[in-house]
Amino acid sequence: MSPPNRLARRAAVRPSPVLIEPKAKSTDVLGWAIPAYLLLLSGGFALLRSPIATVRGNELSIDRAAFTAVNAVTLTGFGQTIGVDELRPPGQFCVFVLMTGGTALSLIVGGQLVTRIIGLPFSNRRIYSAAAIAVGVAMLFGAASLGDTVLHGAFTGVSALGNCGLCIGKPPGPEDLSTLIVLLPLAVAGGLGIPIWLEIIASYHKRSAILYHGLISLSIYGGVYIVGMGLLWTQLATDKTLSSALATCSAYAIASRSAGFSLGPIDQFTRGGQWILAGLMVVGSVSGGTGGGLKGTTLFVFFRGLRRSYSEERTGRGIVLAAAWMASYLLLVFVGFVTLLELVPQMPGDRVLFLTISAASNVGWSHDPVSIVKSGLAVLLSIMLLGRLFPILVLWWMSKSAAGSDIAVG
Repeated sequence: MSPPNRLARRAAVRPSPVLIEPKAKSTDVLGWAIPAYLLLLSGGFALLRSPIATVRGNELSIDRAAFTAVNAVTLTGFGQTIGVDELRPPGQFCVFVLMTGGTALSLIVGGQLVTRIIGLPFSNRRIYSAAAIAVGVAMLFGAASLGDTVLHGAFTGVSALGNCGLCIGKPPGPEDLSTLIVLLPLAVAGGLGIPIWLEIIASYHKRSAILYHGLISLSIYGGVYIVGMGLLWTQLATDKTLSSALATCSAYAIASRSAGFSLGPIDQFTRGGQWILAGLMVVGSVSGGTGGGLKGTTLFVFFRGLRRSYSEERTGRGIVLAAAWMASYLLLVFVGFVTLLELVPQMPGDRVLFLTISAASNVGWSHDPVSIVKSGLAVLLSIMLLGRLFPILVLWWMSKSAAGSDIAVG
């Protein structure tokens, strides 16, 4: 039995009953989410393969069109030898729709599953509305301050919310005002997900506490950001002014969590700094958001379970799900790394590992634009797709087997 002081701490972060509205119905999220993903991917692939998407003589091959579609829908956002800029307007609009659809699906599916796991009092309709508002706000803010045109700005705004990293034209630099007040805040908002924002809004209006899941998620996200920024500060390979170094390290500490915008060359950090970036990519964002990676809550639940097990306390099913997801992620990275080493022998091993982690965490960072072809490209595509789907499956599994948990995993 938990000690009284622990029970008191948990009670202190429970919301007031006046917060409650009808709970989300127990619908089978995967029953519509997977067909929606498949519809987006198949439709996007067909359009990207058509003559209207590209300039004549520069058409996308089958594997390159498939990779481009998956790159947008999974919100990974790798740069390619044929970038979004080189597509014709219909092709650019296709990528925009794929990215917007992937963002909305991630927010809605993650929101519904986390709501069910934690027992949050938010209906499905409210989650749908919040996701639509978030996407609309991202478009408006992007159109007003990002990109050379309204369309380009809206594209970048949605990309930031979706933690995708794709953009039309050159992305703003880490020291640009638009990056500090629009791009990075949108990336953080998308990474946190709908449930946490609904909790924050409800707690403000009802003067009630945020649930334990929200407090832990926000604490871990902020803590990893501060630690990551400090570590990156020590690993800058180029001379910068104090303000420039601070802006660069801050931007990369956020972008590495899954946003993946090309804010500058990765080589501006030492080799040690690049491995710090890889570690931040592994940690990722928050369960139920648009970001990728293991998620900080997964690591928290796993190590909390180990501590409780050592103290002979009840651990619950959360540690089993956390361990299963961590093992799946590490296995995905290991198999992907070994396979790509074999298929892309001309690429240095450390860069192959960085690329694999980036794909599995849906970050989309690489030292150079992705020029891999055929089998290697198919492997990278598979890693990206599994990196997006595995966390959804873990959340779904937790909603079925461990509903009522205090923290979501996946």
